[in-house]
Amino acid sequence: MTARTPHFPDLPDDAADRVGPDCRATVSRLQLVMDGDLIAAALDADPHPGVCSACRDRVAAARLVLSVLATPEPVTLPAGMTDRIVDALCADHVAEKEQRFRRIRRRAYAGALGVPAALAASVALIGWLNPPAPQPKPPRHDMLPFVKPEPDVAPPPRAVAQLKPMRIGDELSKAGVALLEAPRVVAEPVAATPDVFAKLADALTKPMAAVPDEPAARTALAELPDVALTGLEPLRGTAQKAFARLMRDVGTVSVKPKS
Repeated sequence: MTARTPHFPDLPDDAADRVGPDCRATVSRLQLVMDGDLIAAALDADPHPGVCSACRDRVAAARLVLSVLATPEPVTLPAGMTDRIVDALCADHVAEKEQRFRRIRRRAYAGALGVPAALAASVALIGWLNPPAPQPKPPRHDMLPFVKPEPDVAPPPRAVAQLKPMRIGDELSKAGVALLEAPRVVAEPVAATPDVFAKLADALTKPMAAVPDEPAARTALAELPDVALTGLEPLRGTAQKAFARLMRDVGTVSVKPKS
């Protein structure tokens, strides 16, 4: 089986003028490769580009154009590559977060230590700028003048209020004034019973006979207030005379209603 000899096309007239006779075969081969009639490996079999710099540049430019225009082959990803990429990204994220937390903790610790240090420095500065006033020294006992102690004097006795003796005449006078100032409801029964008081006063000094039944006197005694009943106690001597006079004066008083 004979190998197929490639057909090299003739160059255009203007191209033949610019290309030397030794380079025409190489240029025709490049044209076939660019047209797709030959593969790019056919350029390696041509020895002329090794001795001609112009053809060498032409072959390099043709290879560059072919590499750009060539269809890229599909790239097969290795198994588990996506999982490794995701794991690496997660690890980087966790590491970055831990690093950020460490920075925050360092700043917090620095602030916590800096505040007491600043306070201590402020207190020290204030104490240095405002020194405490010197305390006065207590006097020595051997330099104090001798003072003779004064004798203790008893306090003066307290004045004790003396109670005035009670006088029966004054008390009876107060009772008479109270009766005079009493309202009509109290004064009328008292004015209506002078004979009853006289009989009671006589009964205190001598045996009393049977008292006749007098409804008016009994009613008057029942209506007497407590201030009038206090004068019914047994009396003797001057007190008895004063009480009898009071009853006589009360009987002569005419009580008028107040307007």
